Amino acid sequence: MTTRATTFPQYSVIIVFFLLMLSSIILFCTSISYSAEVALAWDSNTETDLAGYRVYYGFESGNYVYSVDVGNQVSVIISDLEPNKIHYFSATAYDINGNESDFSEEISYMVPAVDTAPVADAGPDQTVDEGTTVTLDCSNSTDPNNDIVNYLWEQTEGPVVLLSVSENGMVTFKAPDVESDGVSLSFRLTVTDSAGISTQDDCIVNIVWVNMPPVADADLDQTVGEGDTVFLSGVNSYDLDDGIVDYLWEQTGGVPVELHNSTEMEATFVAPDTPSGDALSLTFRLTVFDFEGLKSTDTCVVNVSWTNEPPIADPGPRKANIIPAISLLLLNR
Repeated sequence: MTTRATTFPQYSVIIVFFLLMLSSIILFCTSISYSAEVALAWDSNTETDLAGYRVYYGFESGNYVYSVDVGNQVSVIISDLEPNKIHYFSATAYDINGNESDFSEEISYMVPAVDTAPVADAGPDQTVDEGTTVTLDCSNSTDPNNDIVNYLWEQTEGPVVLLSVSENGMVTFKAPDVESDGVSLSFRLTVTDSAGISTQDDCIVNIVWVNMPPVADADLDQTVGEGDTVFLSGVNSYDLDDGIVDYLWEQTGGVPVELHNSTEMEATFVAPDTPSGDALSLTFRLTVFDFEGLKSTDTCVVNVSWTNEPPIADPGPRKANIIPAISLLLLNR
């Protein structure tokens, strides 16, 4: 009896047995992998009238539902076996007259479950505002064997962001601040199953610029005297992104006054006189606008106090002073 080294395709299961007068089967070697096929081989019989061999197999011992006539070949690859099931094999020889031998010794083999690749799903593309918290969702990734063991997220394009990973494979990050034209970030998800098989999927997160409204600041309330020149200042107003383009000062309460430079950062007016010595309160509203048309307002109060002017004396018409004549008598001694 001689043995031969037989090379079979990768991922096949090799079962080599020797058929001597088809009385017994010897399991020579088994190579386990993840393909639903087996390769069988045996030494040839020495009868001169030998015509060929048949291989029988099925799912129960001694109950064979399939057969393969291999002719005078001494090996066969049987494919399309059902994964995760025990298969039973036996063989016969037949001669030129159609006589067929008894079944050889039976051998069995458990075909491993076929490990198919997982399916990575990085979720849909997203469009979000700058500054928001973004979640990358891998929960729709699947594996036929339900054995995904690792999720790996990588950023492949755009300004680098810090990815925070949770236990379930989800990641979050804060959308960076962007210019008015926005920016796109790309990410790749790799899922790996227990057999080391991996697949990948990509997603895109578009970051949209958000125009922040300006902040108006009409400055502090003031107390001035009547007749004073009053300055209204919006110098402390600001806009964090595109800047302030317009200012508008309006009087909203009190005795009307004439505002000068009402569309500038600073406006002025002259405080009016107060009637009957009573103080006056004037209110003003500042509105600021940014380049995108967003606006905000702020108000201030100007209190005008009565000014006590000192009195002016009026002696009336001037009169001539008459000095009576005094006669002096000089006495000589």
